Amino acid sequence: MIGQLFSGMAAAWLLASVLLWTHGPVQFSNAIVVGLLVVALLPASYFFQKLRFVIAAAGYWLAFSSLTLFFATDSELTAGAHIATGMVILISAIGPFSGVTVIPPSIVGSDRSVTPVVVETRKAA
Repeated sequence: MIGQLFSGMAAAWLLASVLLWTHGPVQFSNAIVVGLLVVALLPASYFFQKLRFVIAAAGYWLAFSSLTLFFATDSELTAGAHIATGMVILISAIGPFSGVTVIPPSIVGSDRSVTPVVVETRKAA
């Protein structure tokens, strides 16, 4: 769940960056397609864990395409932001915290403890 939140925030930033500064045509289309793909797949990735790999591939595509087109772009700032955002999406989609769910203490019990309970949702190998 935490990984999906990071991916969602990165995708929202990616879509907002299109409005914040200039993008070349390739950078613009990459930002829109990857941002919308991640936002569209995030709700389903809660139920179908394999979709995290599609989200990770979208992040890899954004970072790799920005890295290969770094010197052919209109803005190096945009290419650097896309590389960083793509890596955040990639790492948060398949990273070590992508299968961890945090349950607030109010749901766990009535003892009013302030420590949240962490539940591992991955299946054992």
